[in-house]
Amino acid sequence: MQVNQARLGLCLLVLAVLVGGCIQPEKAALTISGTVTTYVTGEAMADAEVIIFTYEQPSFAYLPPLGETVVNTTTDARGRYELRIPPAYRGERIVVFCHAAPEGWAVLTLNDSIRDLDLIVDAPFPESEVPLVLLTLQAAIQTVLDRMDTDLATAAEQLARTGLESDETRVILNELCEKHLYVIDCCTVDQTGTILVVEPDAYQESEGRDISDQKHVIQLHETQKPVLSRAFRAVEGFDAAALQWPVFAPDGELSGSASMLIRPESLLATVIAPAVQGFPVDLWVMQPDGLILYDPDREEIGRNLFTDPLYQPYPELLALGTEIAANTSGSGSYTFLGRGMSAPVEKSASWVTVGLHGTDWRVVATQVVVGDASAVHRGLPELGLLSTEAALRALTQNDELQRALVAGDRNETLDIFQQFYETNPGLYAIQWADASCINRFGYPEENSLTNYDCRTGRTPASERLVTAIEAREATSFEAPLVEGNTGRFVVAPLYAGDEYLGVVYTIQLVA
Repeated sequence: MQVNQARLGLCLLVLAVLVGGCIQPEKAALTISGTVTTYVTGEAMADAEVIIFTYEQPSFAYLPPLGETVVNTTTDARGRYELRIPPAYRGERIVVFCHAAPEGWAVLTLNDSIRDLDLIVDAPFPESEVPLVLLTLQAAIQTVLDRMDTDLATAAEQLARTGLESDETRVILNELCEKHLYVIDCCTVDQTGTILVVEPDAYQESEGRDISDQKHVIQLHETQKPVLSRAFRAVEGFDAAALQWPVFAPDGELSGSASMLIRPESLLATVIAPAVQGFPVDLWVMQPDGLILYDPDREEIGRNLFTDPLYQPYPELLALGTEIAANTSGSGSYTFLGRGMSAPVEKSASWVTVGLHGTDWRVVATQVVVGDASAVHRGLPELGLLSTEAALRALTQNDELQRALVAGDRNETLDIFQQFYETNPGLYAIQWADASCINRFGYPEENSLTNYDCRTGRTPASERLVTAIEAREATSFEAPLVEGNTGRFVVAPLYAGDEYLGVVYTIQLVA
């Protein structure tokens, strides 16, 4: 695509500052300059500190203008230009609006030295289809993915020199994990599909595990190219995705791979929640297969739009989901009548795509166009979905569970726990502690304590559990787990008639 760069020298209006913290402004204005090097599609857009939207869409400009016009922009015949950013708008991210450039939208990407600048331009989106907030989020999410991808690629190059299981390997993997809050662990995998080294040390029990049958491992070995897996249910109860880069020996042969295990929910929540706070939109993210990676209601995360019974009463939503799955961007609408609603509402939806190495995530924004605007955020009761607390309270009234515990039927109890675990995505474990404060067992068993005396545990979690058991009270709290990470505990007392059986409780890992 040939673009007349002089047209980008039109007035720019700063629209919003920062998705992320501010940097203290300096006294002088910052001049950034660079050369146009790349033109790409929206799906491949890479963004960092500065975004330019080059079409005017007042109806979708949710962010109010700050009233500052940036006019000191120049270009030369080679496409090189300079843009002066006033100190008041300095920061990790600046969103600016260009008034009359029809080329589409553009993204200015600054490197760490703030010397080199790339301009990435795409054709304009159709008017009235894509909200500005959605474009902003697409850029922000893609930036996080691209930075992880770049850092993993760099680590793979380092590991090619040091080897996949040397002393330096652990240093490289630890440094990689520490750069990204959304990464669970980092590891090296040899050419046979065996995990060699894992960091941090809380996950080193996975060393020696054979993962050669996993689809992304097979794909990397066949193509010898980087891969991002589809999300899958990790043993910790949340959905995870694996990002892998090949590692080559000095002779050019594939020696294995470097891998990051990512928690999409945590990544997406960190970017989306603060960006849409106060906006009249509902933002959610799904894979094309229907798996929901992020939703403001955590109880919906991990469910599948197409297969979960929760969504079957809403055929228009399912039809729209099919369109979202089939197309990288677009818009549509559906009518929604939730439980307890007296009148249906019509919602419009727009979506865009982010992703890496051929694996896509759809980022969807919905808003009410007809009906009660308060219904923009789908409430759990309207969907017929119980919160974790309500679902656990309902479980304590289950006659079969009460009979199994009174009879000492461990297998029947575990079957009931398993059903609860599978119908409530996102749980790390569901467990039973009896009236004497002994944690008897739970599901999954590898995430649960067996015959553990909470009175002698002397951990924050066990102390809170003892208090709840003795008080026979429902409660919830957050506490560190013995095996690492922090868990959110939801506790409910359990009776069989007048007999107090202790408590059942769930644990969700905190994002």
